Parts: sequence; C-alpha cells; structure tokens
Amino acid sequence: MATIINKEAIIIQSIEGFLPTSNVLDILRIDLCHPIVSGNKWFKLNGLQEAMQAAQKKSIISFGGAWSNHLVALAYYAHHYQIPCKAIVRGQYEVLSPSLLFAQEHGMELHFVDAIHYSALKKDASSLLSNYPDAYILPEGGNSEMGVNGASAIASFLTKSYDYVCVSVGSGTTFAGLRRALSLDTHLIGFAPMKGGTYLKDEIEAYIPAIDKTSYTILDAYHFGGFGKITPELISFMNDCYQRYALPLDRVYTAKMMWGISELFKTQQLPSNARIAAIHTGGLQGNQSIAQELIF
Repeated sequence: MATIINKEAIIIQSIEGFLPTSNVLDILRIDLCHPIVSGNKWFKLNGLQEAMQAAQKKSIISFGGAWSNHLVALAYYAHHYQIPCKAIVRGQYEVLSPSLLFAQEHGMELHFVDAIHYSALKKDASSLLSNYPDAYILPEGGNSEMGVNGASAIASFLTKSYDYVCVSVGSGTTFAGLRRALSLDTHLIGFAPMKGGTYLKDEIEAYIPAIDKTSYTILDAYHFGGFGKITPELISFMNDCYQRYALPLDRVYTAKMMWGISELFKTQQLPSNARIAAIHTGGLQGNQSIAQELIF
C-alpha cells in the first residue's frame, strides 16, 4: 500500500556545540517525513489497514487526550484512506484544543469521558466492541504489536554506528520497536516526560521479554513538573536549540529529551567520546499552546 510519508525527507542532522567536542550528537529527523503524520506516528500506523483487513473490521476506535499527537495523526490517516474513525477522549472541554479541532475537522468522531471511565475502557474495550462490532480497537499511542513492529523500521534510518540512541517515551511503543531492531551493542535510553515514568519499563518489557535488560534504560528525572508541564526555562531552551541549531523541539517530548541528554553529560553520567543519536519523534503540533512564546 502506498505510503503518505516522504522517506527521502528524513535526514541525520549533526549538532555541534551541544555536547563536549569529544562527543558526537546526531539527530534523526523523522519529524520531516510529513507535516501532520510526522515522526514516529506513521511508523506506528503503517500496518493498520492490513490488521483491520485480517480482523475483518471496517472502522477504527482509539484513545487520547486533548493534545494527543496520536489522535491528530490517526485522524489525518483515516481521512486520507476514508476510514470511519472514533476517538475516546480523556476529559471534558468547554473549548476544544487545536489538536482536537483538527481531528474533528478531519472526520474523527470525538467521545468525551472522565478519567475513571477512560482508564476502564483502555483496560477492557469489550463494551466498545458490543456497541461497535465492526471497529478495530487501536490502543492509545498505537501501543500494540502492530505499532511496535512498525516502529522497529525507524532503526533502519540510523545509517551510522552509535554507542547510545536516545528517544522520548510516551506509550513505550517506539522504544520497544527500536530495542528489537538495534544492535545490543547500542544502549537505548528512553526519556519519560511524566512523573513516575519508569513504570513504562514494565509495558515495554512485555514486547521485548527476551532482550538483555542491561541494553536499555528508562529515565524520568526530566519531566518539568509532569506530563505536558512546561516552565519558562524549558521554553528558553527550546528557543535556544532552534536559534543555534535550527532544531525545532516539541514541548511535551523532544524538548525534555534534549534537556535530559545535556544533563546526563553535565553530571558525567555518560562517557566522553560517546557517539549519540537522538530521535526527533515529531509532535510539533503540540506547540500551538505556547506559539506566542516561541521563535519558530
């Protein structure tokens, strides 16, 4: 099936001056593959139509919050391929976020539920299937075997050899796919942008049970107050990264990852002469809430 992304647009951007001169830092710019279904989003959705056909399903139901990159990408994907799509949205909103407005404008039907109901539906979607028997239930963030398998293809764009590969972790889907595909000689570091994010290790290890646990790390020390939280210091850091390196970062994931990488070197938790790649997973649409404070 024809892809909607431009794989030729994906580049490895070398960053000089961010780390000590003895280190190599490259950014894998998969965010450039598409203006909407950017970064890791396409890779996690790439097998969706085949999975739907195998399950004999004709529509999609998925999950997300007010600023969900996953729902934005899925809405575009479903609209492009003319697949009916519904979203279970966590929370109630008098005014829709730009992300939810985009999803709605692209044909996604939004159903709002409170946090308790949302959590229950995520854990057990049987009630959804009873009401929508033709629906393919896609977990939040694409967190599924299909998503992990699709995300593993991201590793093929890392055409150089690295000691460490860094990526932000939301659902853990991309992280698990990368760990499957990368050489075990490459240590994979995940930056969880939420408090207590190391719980994601249990989610991830369900997909990679046989892989050496010393080959990867999940860190949750760089959350800036919690998931989606941001400070003036982080905004200043984002502007500095763009001004110095022409590197736009998103407020939820990649900005906190890049900050974390810098801190690991400042505190000497990573060795000198290390060759590092960081994966830009997209999500720049989430910056709309702070657009007036950014220079990009």
